Amino acid sequence: MRRTGAESLSRAIEAGWTTSLDTGHDTKGEWMDVLEPCLKSIGILFANEAEARLIAGVEELRAAAKVFLNAGVQTVVLKRGGDGCAVFEGVKEVWAKGFAVDVVDTTGAGDCFIGGFLAGLYRGGTMAEAARLGNACGALSASKMGSVSGLRGYQETIDWMRTTSTNGH
Repeated sequence: MRRTGAESLSRAIEAGWTTSLDTGHDTKGEWMDVLEPCLKSIGILFANEAEARLIAGVEELRAAAKVFLNAGVQTVVLKRGGDGCAVFEGVKEVWAKGFAVDVVDTTGAGDCFIGGFLAGLYRGGTMAEAARLGNACGALSASKMGSVSGLRGYQETIDWMRTTSTNGH
């Protein structure tokens, strides 16, 4: 029996799992038709700015996040490239600045951001700490050619964060 994404996510929630979903570019234009049945079972929704605007059908990022939150998503994380990210959870917002790096290749930077963000939460960090770790992993990825060449171990990444400026500072 083949299950839909919404059914699989619902079963994961019933089993006590946490869920996250990273949107991708929709070449068929089915944005919300496919995603909407899944939203109530998504713990953390990741999207880049352009995807969030297109899927939600609004221009302003807070308004896009509100569309997803109102549909049942617990936490919305909007990836903003070199500008960092924005995290929305209920009425709380965290805007975390990106790190200043010389960008070589952005392939995989969003995926590395998500890995860092989830690792930050797994290690007991707050949303703000997870956002900062995610931003660091995305920046490190973008600083080298290839999707993961720039990544470092956890402690080395933490040390790098202490000595690296954020964009705007």
